[in-house]
Amino acid sequence: MSRRSGYPGGCFRHPDGYQGAEVSLAFLRDITERKRSEEALKESEAKYRNLFESAHDAIFLIKEGRFVDCNTETLIMFHAGRAQIIGKSPWDLSPSQQADGAGSLEKSRESIQAALNGEPQFFEWRYLRNDGSPFEAEVSLNRIPIGGETFLQAVVRDVTERKRMEASTRESERRYRILFETAQEAILIMKGIIFVDCNPAAERLYGCSCQEILGSTPFRFSPDFQPDGQPSQEKGTELVHDVIQKGPQRFEWVHQALDGRRFEVEVSLSQFHIAGQSHLFVMERDITNQKRAQEELRALSLIDELTGLYNRRGFLTLARQQLKMADRMHRGLFLLFADLDDLKNINDDYG
Repeated sequence: MSRRSGYPGGCFRHPDGYQGAEVSLAFLRDITERKRSEEALKESEAKYRNLFESAHDAIFLIKEGRFVDCNTETLIMFHAGRAQIIGKSPWDLSPSQQADGAGSLEKSRESIQAALNGEPQFFEWRYLRNDGSPFEAEVSLNRIPIGGETFLQAVVRDVTERKRMEASTRESERRYRILFETAQEAILIMKGIIFVDCNPAAERLYGCSCQEILGSTPFRFSPDFQPDGQPSQEKGTELVHDVIQKGPQRFEWVHQALDGRRFEVEVSLSQFHIAGQSHLFVMERDITNQKRAQEELRALSLIDELTGLYNRRGFLTLARQQLKMADRMHRGLFLLFADLDDLKNINDDYG
């Protein structure tokens, strides 16, 4: 029977006698709350089942060390049917040993016991698909009560591809590190204008340890001015701006080591990104000897070898420089000729 509200009630009829007359007694029990609870439980179970089946991770229910239920993703992940999963133990779907050398049986039982003791477990595990091929997974293991009984819920995520990519990245980084460490050119990595890494060749070039270089700016290892007269900090800042706005830059630079020694380098400067953050790749080649040789050749072309004085070419070169400076300073220029050691005739004829 139903109440006016629409919720059902319960009726129990018992034939009995009352003062010699045959009567029926009806006992009514209000089961509204029970029915509401049952409907709520059914709705909750339906929601759970929907989540259980639509999850993108494999989900197991474990009772007494064996699988008693699993979702569809489990069958896809293990390339198996339910009959090949249900009733099995975790170690039945695993190789005899895990990646760390531990036995799957012992390690699995330890994790199960810890979870049953109320300690949630999260670990990496190597499973076997139904065809015997291994795959790497992350496992979350938790104790859950269902219908007054204790179960374990295992959520398994296939991380094989992620592991493969991580291994590939590690190998790439290892190769890069070998090239970085063994390169003959000085290589430095900058974040902003701060050195964050350098190789042994940079230590040799700068004449100090990597620890002394890291955390510093290039200007710590530069004179106040570059050969063109521009302040080092101003010129360096412009070059960093250019590499970010225009792309890789190549230029010459004069450094000054911590002991005061100066050396010239050819710099290749480019931008790259690590984890989404901009860095600068600096490769430097020592050209001090090359520049010294060039200067010696230049001097030979300007200086008379016999007298050590400027020859005609040297005179004209110096004169052009002085004329430009006089024009820039808006002042006059006097030119005096002096014949030293009566060598004018020789210089005129052979200089």
